Amino acid sequence: MKIALGILFYLGGYIAMHIFVHREISKGLELKKWVRGVITIGMIFVASSLLTSMILNSFFNTKILFLIGASWFGIMFSAFTIFVIKFILRLIFKKHDKVLTISAIAVTVILVISSMLISLYGLRVREIELTYKNLPPELDGVTIVQLSDLHICNITTEKWFENVIEKTNALNPDLVVITGDLMDTNICNYENYCNIIKKIEAKKGVFAVPGNHEYYTGFENFLKIQEKSNVRILINENSRVSENFFIAGIDDPTGKRTGKREPDIKKALKDIPPGSFIILLSHRPEYFDEAVEKGVHLVLAGHTHAGQIFPNDLLIRFYMKYHYGLYKIENSYLYTTSGTGTWGPPMRLFTRSEIVKITLRRKK
Repeated sequence: MKIALGILFYLGGYIAMHIFVHREISKGLELKKWVRGVITIGMIFVASSLLTSMILNSFFNTKILFLIGASWFGIMFSAFTIFVIKFILRLIFKKHDKVLTISAIAVTVILVISSMLISLYGLRVREIELTYKNLPPELDGVTIVQLSDLHICNITTEKWFENVIEKTNALNPDLVVITGDLMDTNICNYENYCNIIKKIEAKKGVFAVPGNHEYYTGFENFLKIQEKSNVRILINENSRVSENFFIAGIDDPTGKRTGKREPDIKKALKDIPPGSFIILLSHRPEYFDEAVEKGVHLVLAGHTHAGQIFPNDLLIRFYMKYHYGLYKIENSYLYTTSGTGTWGPPMRLFTRSEIVKITLRRKK
């Protein structure tokens, strides 16, 4: 029932955005009725293409249709904000509605093109050094590469994924971790993607935890990755990396809503000897406070995409506690990554996709 209500709320809001933007453009440019009709038909087609592609995907390749629909979602989300600002300005500058409308369209086009270019060419490697008191000497200089939110689906390409793995391997990591939302489709149906995952090179192992999209895609499909690659999936459990070094992972809360597990940090840390250095993988950053209380030294998370598209990439700073970047409480750190890929619209504006390299250092 909640899911159905959520879908209806989303669709209602999406339709309302279209009506508002259409009205503002039509009124501001004083368009003729037939032009308004053409715009209406065009909006209906592109707005419905995302849902249509999901429905028809089981029967044939809907990559282009999905790309159109996903891109349009991002365009409309940005346009709605710009035209709300234009609406407010019109109340002040009533005689300049046409100029304001043209300006709003121009700003929207500039933001959208910029967002797409940043998404396409903006992947970066971010390097961070974390200093700890009492870090075991043998862990001084250990490197962890974090990937997250790749959202591999029918609009990602093998070339892009190959590039991500090549950049990862070039960092010569001791550990590689994937903090959820690896997939938006059953990538085991695409043999090359599984083969690419096998190319990840890490001296001490490759570890992953599920995100919410693993449940949307089908959790059994996610578990197949462990069977077909060198990725170890941690679900409320831990693994010994070395004598004084453990890595743990928790489930995503979506698991509870689907009648399966729920995040359990206590269970994930079970049997870890006192004094060990502990890394916790969590798709969502909201468990940082609890992790600190339980003695975790480093939490790695994703999920937020740092907002990804305008204006959410600005607003997220006000409604999420650990929205993006490095945070510290006492002798524990959290890094929330903006994600290695994108979800839905292939767009970013005030944020970039990233591969994160973290180096552990002992305080001298």
